[in-house]
Amino acid sequence: MQKSENVVGTPTNHGGTNLTMAQKTFFAENFKPSHHQISPVHATATSIIMFTNVRNSLFSLFRAGMSLYVCCQLFFFFFFSQLTFLAPAQTQLKSSLRFKHEYAPRFTNPGKKHKGRVPVRIGGSIKGSTLQFGQYGLRLKSDGVRLAAIQLKEADNWLMRTVRPSGGKLIRRLQTNIAVCTKGNETRMGKGKGPFDYWAVRVPTGKILFEINAPTLHEKVARDAFRIAADKLPGIYEFVTLNSLPKAGFDRVTAVKPTENAVEKMKANPDRKLANALKGNDEFYKLYRR
Repeated sequence: MQKSENVVGTPTNHGGTNLTMAQKTFFAENFKPSHHQISPVHATATSIIMFTNVRNSLFSLFRAGMSLYVCCQLFFFFFFSQLTFLAPAQTQLKSSLRFKHEYAPRFTNPGKKHKGRVPVRIGGSIKGSTLQFGQYGLRLKSDGVRLAAIQLKEADNWLMRTVRPSGGKLIRRLQTNIAVCTKGNETRMGKGKGPFDYWAVRVPTGKILFEINAPTLHEKVARDAFRIAADKLPGIYEFVTLNSLPKAGFDRVTAVKPTENAVEKMKANPDRKLANALKGNDEFYKLYRR
């Protein structure tokens, strides 16, 4: 008896022997592997077309005399092979997306940054020290710090537990845009600063980190939520409301008194010399000037 030729990766029939020549030809024409990644939309459209062709081909083979068991076996094998075929494209798409809750920029290739220093605002700038979108906020009170993305995420998770039941919104005022690179301990000097490790952000003194926009949320509940969130972050923080004063560095900006007009003040109570000069500008005395 002539030994049948084995085909690697082909399914077998119910008896455990290899497929017939017609079945091998059908398998070779409809199950061609693809070595390149395609987009999910194109892969889905291609799969629908291939499913239709395979269904029509299986009906033709069933009418020609193939058993129902072998037809179902071929159909399920094709179904699971298509799931494996679509997996690389879906994985590639998922890795390129940036979800809203992730503290990471949209950079696909993070460049290495200098360690740098946290800026100290000594010019009187009050930018970022007041509420802009909500009723309550968390502001840095101590020296400037560098916060990692995982630290901000821990505080974010706790604040969302408080905001979500009340139907409010949590506004994040920071963006982790500094790529921090690290090297292992006891590593020899040289050969670069190490690979990328995590994202971080520099926070100056007086900067607001989070805001809560929830009109139905009580102030005591928001104050307690920010207190617990501040315990998860390095540095000292303070609770701010809409009535809180802005900060310029370490100092709070008080209400500025209106400046006085010195000229008007002297005209209101002039001395003898100024009174003569003012009287000389009168139209009556200008008629007798030579």
